[in-house]
Amino acid sequence: MKLSILDQSPLIGDATPAEALKQTVELAKQAEKWGYHRFWVSEHHFSNRLAGSSPEVLLGHLSAVTSHIRIGSGGVMLPHYSAYKVAENFRVLEALAPGRIDLGIGRAPGGMPISSIALHHGERKRLGDQYPEQVEELKVYLHDLADEFYPLPHLTASPKVETIEQFSNHFMRFTEQCLETSEQMMCTHSFLSDMEKSQLFDSFQGESLDYPVDRDIVSLFQQQVQLHPARTAVVFGTTSYTYEEVDYLSDRIACRLSQSQITRETPVGLRMYRSAELVIAILGILKAGYAYLPIDVHLPIERIRYMLKNSGATAIVSDTEGHEGLDIEVHVIQDMLRNELWVSDHKLGNK
Repeated sequence: MKLSILDQSPLIGDATPAEALKQTVELAKQAEKWGYHRFWVSEHHFSNRLAGSSPEVLLGHLSAVTSHIRIGSGGVMLPHYSAYKVAENFRVLEALAPGRIDLGIGRAPGGMPISSIALHHGERKRLGDQYPEQVEELKVYLHDLADEFYPLPHLTASPKVETIEQFSNHFMRFTEQCLETSEQMMCTHSFLSDMEKSQLFDSFQGESLDYPVDRDIVSLFQQQVQLHPARTAVVFGTTSYTYEEVDYLSDRIACRLSQSQITRETPVGLRMYRSAELVIAILGILKAGYAYLPIDVHLPIERIRYMLKNSGATAIVSDTEGHEGLDIEVHVIQDMLRNELWVSDHKLGNK
């Protein structure tokens, strides 16, 4: 199940509109950290309790302060606006945050009647009467469907965004394949062109390098330990470890895990912040003969519980607190390494 958040930028207590919008921005950042799929913002006019009156403008800022969460309008009140202008607004947003923008629309006034009159240059109109036609018009401009027979021949919305055009081509190619071979399962079709497949599997892979396919990452690392034991292997911030240190400390982790009741058929959960010790923990898990299950430290505990249950993991290596209710074996990385003389105070002692 994918979870999303809809925020209306409410003025809570004595908060000002500026403070309400700042809270929306902070909530969007947190939603991304928590693992939510999408963050919606709304449109309300002439309201002294809701600050979100222009979702397009707010989305532009949210796209700049987040990196991967989808963001969208929930929604743009289409009867107030030109479908062409809405298409252009969201094409600009798509250009700024490719693949992350969702356009939600609605037919409600989004405020009091007086604000609707102001949005229509002082005219009183029955909102929604033209809504079905506007939706069709919006689709035409979003997907460049205006041909020579359209009332405004060949009109397109600017800017021309590659991701939108690519999505439209993928949709049309997939639809044609389904219609031509209706007896085949949908999973057998591909919406990628031959050129895109070549880019994905060849061009984007960079230069080809010889790799010893008969060697695993642990043996390759240990080869470097033998060749360069005193060289720096891992650096994070002001913390660094040599190859010899990483090898020794990861052996300690592997030994601790091997003494547990974990079966080889299940992965070991790994819930750690980015650090030099994260690399050591990964190597230790691999040395013990386990696969590891990466777990974002910002995920809600319910999501972590689901991931552990779904994967069958019964143990977790972590550098954070908050494992109550998981009912699993927890190995804290600091406890696994703290007693080792190899680890100086500036590496683990002050954490």
